[in-house]
Amino acid sequence: MTIIVGLEGVLARHEWRVPLIESEGWPAYHQAAKHDAPNNAMVQLIAALHAKGNTVYCISSRPEPWRGATVKWMAENGVMVDTLLMRGEKDFRTDVELRTEAVGGILKVAKEVLLAIDESEKACDVYRAAGITTMQLTNPNNGEHS
Repeated sequence: MTIIVGLEGVLARHEWRVPLIESEGWPAYHQAAKHDAPNNAMVQLIAALHAKGNTVYCISSRPEPWRGATVKWMAENGVMVDTLLMRGEKDFRTDVELRTEAVGGILKVAKEVLLAIDESEKACDVYRAAGITTMQLTNPNNGEHS
């Protein structure tokens, strides 16, 4: 079976760098991602689901040029995914548009999607509209900030 999981706010604790978007811009926000703490509960859950033979797709809104840094962070933090889907370098579509396209592509190749996990209400709405069982994290970081 297939699992879909978000990166920011699900596997990575990114909330501490959100203010960088306004103060320094998106490049600074993405550059700082290497300092994100993992959300250990979700990293462990995904690792367990992966170990049971599930295929894991991780969807991130980060642009493609940040793939190397993202893959490195995932490896350093024990994040087990099979496929990392990222935004194209000059792709400025909304997160909903990106996720809708990603889910459509996943549904074409996946035999069955068991679960989608995200913190974003809009992302979860995309999964629900596609008929996917969805788990929405309401406070993935338990109020903690790194």
